Amino acid sequence: MISVFIFLFSKDDYFQMEQNKKIVNIAKGGDDALNLEELLQDCIIHWKWFVISVIVCVGIAFIYSIVTPFTYQLSAKVLIKTDQKSSSLVSKMGDVAQMFGMDGISASDNIEDEVGVIASHTMMKQMIMDLGLHTSYKISGFLSDEDLYDNSPIIVEVNKNLIDTLTKSFSFKVKVNKDNGIKITGKLGENGLGTFETSILPYTLHTSYGDAIFKESKNGKKEKIPYTLLIKVDGGDFATEQFQKKIGIGLVNKKSNFIAFSTQDGNVVRGKDILNRLIDLYNEDALADKNKAAINTGKFIRERLDLLVQDLSAVEKSVEDYKRENQLVDISTEAELSIRKMSEMKDQSVGFEVQLSLIKMVEDYVKDPSNKYKLLPTGLGIPDDLSKEIQGYNELLLQRSSYMRDLNSTNPVIQSLNEQLDLMQKNILASIQTVRRDVLKTKEKWDVEGNSLLSRVKNMPKQEREFIEIQRQQTVKSELYLFLLEKQEENALTLASTIPKAKIIDEAFALTKPVWPRKKVILAFSLIIALLLPIIILKLKDFLTFKITDIVQLEKLTSIPVLGEVCLNKSKESVVVKEGKTSSIAELFRLIRTNIRFILTKPDEKVIIITSSISGEGKTFFVINFSMSLSLMKNKRIVMVGLDIRNPKLVEYLSLTALTSKGMTSYMASETIKPEDIIIPSGLHANLSVIPAGPVPPNPAELLLSERLDELFAYLRVHYDYIVVDSAPVGMVSDTFTLNRISDATIYLCRANYTSKSHLKFVESIVQNERLKKVSLVINGTTTKTGYGYGYGNKNK
Repeated sequence: MISVFIFLFSKDDYFQMEQNKKIVNIAKGGDDALNLEELLQDCIIHWKWFVISVIVCVGIAFIYSIVTPFTYQLSAKVLIKTDQKSSSLVSKMGDVAQMFGMDGISASDNIEDEVGVIASHTMMKQMIMDLGLHTSYKISGFLSDEDLYDNSPIIVEVNKNLIDTLTKSFSFKVKVNKDNGIKITGKLGENGLGTFETSILPYTLHTSYGDAIFKESKNGKKEKIPYTLLIKVDGGDFATEQFQKKIGIGLVNKKSNFIAFSTQDGNVVRGKDILNRLIDLYNEDALADKNKAAINTGKFIRERLDLLVQDLSAVEKSVEDYKRENQLVDISTEAELSIRKMSEMKDQSVGFEVQLSLIKMVEDYVKDPSNKYKLLPTGLGIPDDLSKEIQGYNELLLQRSSYMRDLNSTNPVIQSLNEQLDLMQKNILASIQTVRRDVLKTKEKWDVEGNSLLSRVKNMPKQEREFIEIQRQQTVKSELYLFLLEKQEENALTLASTIPKAKIIDEAFALTKPVWPRKKVILAFSLIIALLLPIIILKLKDFLTFKITDIVQLEKLTSIPVLGEVCLNKSKESVVVKEGKTSSIAELFRLIRTNIRFILTKPDEKVIIITSSISGEGKTFFVINFSMSLSLMKNKRIVMVGLDIRNPKLVEYLSLTALTSKGMTSYMASETIKPEDIIIPSGLHANLSVIPAGPVPPNPAELLLSERLDELFAYLRVHYDYIVVDSAPVGMVSDTFTLNRISDATIYLCRANYTSKSHLKFVESIVQNERLKKVSLVINGTTTKTGYGYGYGNKNK
C-alpha cells in the first residue's frame, strides 16, 4: 500500500521514467516495457477501480459473514471388537481360496467392510427416517433463514410409503398472521399445489400424490406472530444422497480398529444425533447378526416344547386312566427288588431314548430343505464331536451371511463358502448316522440285560407290567421336557449377555469454534477478489476491444517500434505546437521529435513519410504539428510536402488556399515549373515551408511515378534539413508505396478507439515485405493528460 501511495504522489516522474525507457528501447530495437510494469501502470491509472472494488467486496464479505449461520465440525470415534475365532476362520478360508487361484480374504479387510456397512445407503436411509431428516423446517428472516431442528412450531406428516417413492420435493410456505390464521402454499417440484387457508390445526392437505397433515409441535418453540415457516419434504433416497455427501466415515489408520465419524452442521444437536444414531444402528445390526444363532435355537426349542407338552399330557392321561381302570395304587412287595433293578435299567434305557430322540430331531432339521443355510441348534446334549461339527458349520454360515451384504451369490467367495457348507452338512449327517449306530449298539446291550431281568419277573401281574410300560413313556417325555426347559433358559441368558460390537470411545461432540464462516479467511479472500477483479475487467476489456485504445496496448500488439502518442486535441485549432507553448500535446510532439532522431541515424536521411491505414486518423493534423515541432529546433529548415494528391487537406488546414494555384501535381505535370515556384511559406514559422498538393489530377498513380518527383526531392534534400511528406492512406490506395524510392523513414499513424487491431497485421506485412522503409508507429487521439516533463501540461490545456 505504501508503494501505491508513492506512485500516486509521484505519477509525473513515473511517466517520465517510462517514456525514457521507451526511447532507449526503440533505439535498441527491443521491447519497450516489462509486462509487470505495464500492469502496474494500468493499476495506478485505474486506482479508483481498486478502491471501489475493495469497498464493494469487503462490504459483501462483511454482510455474508454476519448473515451466514455458523457451521460446526462434529466428530465421534468407536472401537470395533473383532471375534478371534472368526478372524482365524477367515484367514484359513483366504488360504484355501488362494490355493484355487482366487483372491484371498484378508482378516485386515474386516474393519473396512464394517465401514462399508455403516456408510451403506440402507443404514443412512434408516438414520434419516428415524430422525425425520427428510423434512426440513426454516423460519424466513430478513437476510437469512433460521434453521429449525426438532423445535419447529408446526410440523408436517407425510405417509412413509410416499417418502420412499417420492422423486420430487414437496415445499410448503406456511404463513401465520396476527389473527392466528394460517395460509399454506404448496409445490411439488416446480408444479404448484395451490393455496389453502385454515385457522385450526391439525389440518389435512389432500393432494393427488398423498395427504400432508399439518400439526402443532409439542416440543416446538413459540415464534413471534406473524411469521413464515418454510417446509421442505424430500424423498428418502434423495435425502440419503445429500447426507451421505456430508458425513465422513473412515479408519483412523489401517493398522487400528478405530472408526472415525465426522460431519459439519449448523445445528450442533442435529449433528450429534446423526452421528450417535449411526453408531446405534450399527450396534443394533451387529447384535442382530450375533444373536441370529441363539434366536434360531430358541425357536427350535419352543417348537419342540409345544409338541412335548401335547405328548406328555397324553401319556399322563393314559397313566391316570390305566390306574383308574385297574385300581392300581402300590407295587407288590414281592417284586420290590426286581422292580428296583428294573428301574435302574429303565433309567439307562430312557437316557438312550432321549439321546436318540435328540439325534432324530437334529437329523430331521438338517435334512429339511427349508432349513438349508440356516443355523443348526447347538447345546442339546448330543455327543461332543457332533456338537463341534455343528458349531463349526454355524460359524461358517455366519461368515457367509456377513459377506452376502456386500457380495452377490455368484461371487467366487460365496460359491466357495456354499461348497464348504454343503460338504460340512453331509459330514454332519454322516456323523449323526455314526452316533445313532453307536447309541443303538449300546442300547441293544442294555435291552438284552433288561429282557433277562424281565424274564425273571414274568410272573408279575399283567397290570403291573402294562403300568410300567406306560410309566416309562411318561418318564421319557418328562425328562426330555425338563431338559429343553433348561436349554431354553440358557439360550435366553446368552441373548441377554450379548454386548455391542462397537465400543464408543468418543460420543459425538462439536468443536467449540465454528469452521465457517471464518471471518479472517473471508476477508482475505474478498481482498484478493477485490484486487483481482479490476485486473480481470481490464484484461477482458482489452481482449474484447477490437480497436486500439492506447499506446500500451499498441506496444503489446506489434513488434514495430512505437515513437510515442498524441493526446486528444480539445481545442479547435489545427496547430497546437507553437513556440513558447508547453501544453501536454505539444510535449508529446516534442517527444516524438526526439524519438525520430533515433530512427534517422545517418546525415543524409531526411525524408519522412506520414501515412495511415484509412482516412480520419489525423494524418494531416499530425504532419502540420510534427513539422512545426521540427522547425522549433535551432537552425533547422523544414518543408511539408502534400503528396495526398487524391484528397489534399494540407493547405485547407493551414488556410493557404489562395496561395495554392500551383503545387506538386502542377510541378510533376509540367517541365517548366521549378521547385522554388511551388514552395511557399507556411505562415507558422520562418523555418517551416510547405509544398501544396495542387489540383487533383485524373491519373494520380501514374503521376507519382514521374522522374520529376525524384528531381524535386533531390533539390529538397540539398536545401532542407527535414522533409515531411503527407501521403495517402495505404489501406485505401497504393500511392504511398510508390514513394518508397524517395523516403528514408515512415511514420505510420493510428488513432485510439478508431484504428482496428486487424490493421496492425497489414502494417506487419508491409514491414515484412519491405514495402516501406523504417516503419515506426504513432498513436493519435489517446486520453493521456499530463505527466510528461517537469510540470509541463499544467498550463495551456
